[in-house]
Amino acid sequence: MQLSDRALAELRPPLLRFCTRLLGSADQAEDIVQEALLIALRKPETKDPAAYVFGIARMLCKNGVRQRQSLPLDDELLMGIGDDPLTELLSRERGSVLEAAFAQLDTPTRTLLTARYVDEKPVWALAEEEGLTENAASLRLMRAREALESVLVRELPEAALVHGLISPKAAEGWQPTLIYCLRCGNHKMEGCLRRDRFVLRCPECDKTRLSLAGLATTVAPLPAERVLAGASGFRVGLRRVNGWWQAYLSEGLRRGVALCVHCGTQASVLRGWPGGSPGFVSQCAQCRQTFFVAVAGLLMHSDEGQRFWSEQARLRFAGQERLCFQGRDAVLVRFESRSSTARLEAIYAADDLTRLK
Repeated sequence: MQLSDRALAELRPPLLRFCTRLLGSADQAEDIVQEALLIALRKPETKDPAAYVFGIARMLCKNGVRQRQSLPLDDELLMGIGDDPLTELLSRERGSVLEAAFAQLDTPTRTLLTARYVDEKPVWALAEEEGLTENAASLRLMRAREALESVLVRELPEAALVHGLISPKAAEGWQPTLIYCLRCGNHKMEGCLRRDRFVLRCPECDKTRLSLAGLATTVAPLPAERVLAGASGFRVGLRRVNGWWQAYLSEGLRRGVALCVHCGTQASVLRGWPGGSPGFVSQCAQCRQTFFVAVAGLLMHSDEGQRFWSEQARLRFAGQERLCFQGRDAVLVRFESRSSTARLEAIYAADDLTRLK
C-alpha cells in the first residue's frame, strides 16, 4: 500500500524524535525528516510504508548527509558560500539555475521555498505564519519542493543535472504521477513532460506493450511544443494531448484522410480492418505503414470518456463484443471503475463507427 498525506502527517512527530535522537540536532533532524517523507511520497507501493519511512530516515542519518534523490535545497546551494574560486563560480551557476526555476513558480510556492531555505525559517514558524498545523506546513513544503523539481525537469534538465539538483533518471524526464493506468487500473503511471514531449506509461503493462497512442506525443504528427505550451502538470498535459487526438480521429473519420503517424504525409482513413475489428485505420501510400485505434480508444478520447476517467480515477478496460443493435452490426465497449460500481458503456456501428448509444 501507499502512505496517504494524513498518514505521513501522523508519522512526522515520532520520526522527528527518532532522527533527533540519532543526530543530536533538532535542526538537522528536521531536514532529514523532510527528505524521508518526500522520498516516501514518491514510492508507488510498499508492504509496510511506516517501516519504509523510518528505514529511509535511519539511512540518511547514518550517512550524515541527505541522499540526492530529490532537490538538495540547502544553505550552501542557495547562498553560494565557499572560498575556492571554482566553487564560488559553480555555486553562482547553481543559484542562477534555481533563480530561473523559481521565476516560473506561482507566488505562494516561491514565497514558501524562499522562507524555508533562504530565510532559514523552521517549519513551526512557517506553520504559525500561515495559521496551519506543523504537519500541514510540512506537507505543503514537500509539495512546493516537488513543484520546483517539476520545473527543473521540464525546463532546465541538463543544467539541473550538472549541478546535482535532480537525479539522472529525473533528467531523462521520467517522474511518478498520480494517474492510474487505463488498462489495468492497478498501477500509477510514470510520465515524461517536457516542452516538446509528453508520455505516460504503466510500469507493468508497458513492459510488453507500447504506450497507448493517446498518452504520448511520440506516436503522432502532433505539434507537441504548441499543444503543450504552458502545460504545468501531467493532468493538464493529458487533457491537451487528448484534445488533439480527439480532433485528429474525428476529423480523419469525417474527411476520410489524416496525416500518417509514421511519416506525416496524408494517408487514407478506413473504418476497420477488412474482416477484422472495427476502428480507425490509416493506410499510408508513401511509407506503406498502417495505424489502428480500436473502438475503445475512440470512446476514451471522447469528452464523456475523459470525464469518466477524471471522476473515477482508477479504471479498467472491461472488453468489447460484437452484437446487433437497432438492426445494425455493432460493437459494445465497456470500461469499469476499480473503486466503485460505475461503468462506462458505448455502442458503435461496426460499418461507419457512428455512436449508437
